[in-house]
Amino acid sequence: MRITSLGLCLAVMLAGAAQAAPGDCSRTPLRAKPADLARILKEHGRWLATWDKPNPKGRQADLSHLDLSGEKFVEVDLRRAKFAGSRLQGATFDKARLDESDFTCVEAEGASFASADLFLATLTNASLVGADIAGGKLGGAKLSGVDLTNANFTDADLRRADLQRTLLRNTHLEKAAFADVNVAEAVW
Repeated sequence: MRITSLGLCLAVMLAGAAQAAPGDCSRTPLRAKPADLARILKEHGRWLATWDKPNPKGRQADLSHLDLSGEKFVEVDLRRAKFAGSRLQGATFDKARLDESDFTCVEAEGASFASADLFLATLTNASLVGADIAGGKLGGAKLSGVDLTNANFTDADLRRADLQRTLLRNTHLEKAAFADVNVAEAVW
């Protein structure tokens, strides 16, 4: 009986860990914030204006695997930018345009995305614990496997978002638009 109880305890623990564990976010060592961040953002603006042309100007912003904690990106147009694996703790993206950007596996605890456009953005397996995304527009965004514990999504637009296997403990969802959202295996 003792082995059965132990086996049951282990099975329950493993099942809980499987639900809460992030996806494959093997940590690449973070690089320091580039000294020429302003230039990178300017080049991204040029790229956005011509990305669909045969010879685009500028360069798409790749800010992956950087420590950008506390940085301010307020009202900046960073559509299609790459932030995968970056540390964004306490960063501010309020009213930024982040449509189709890649935030896979970011550490963005306490970050602010208030009223930001994140339409079709990828935030898979990110940590957004305590993040402020009030009024954010996340239609069609991929948030599977994200830890949204204590995050604020008040008045956010989450229509058609993918929240599979997402941790939603103490997440504030008051007045959020929640139509056609996939919440399979989400933990509330």
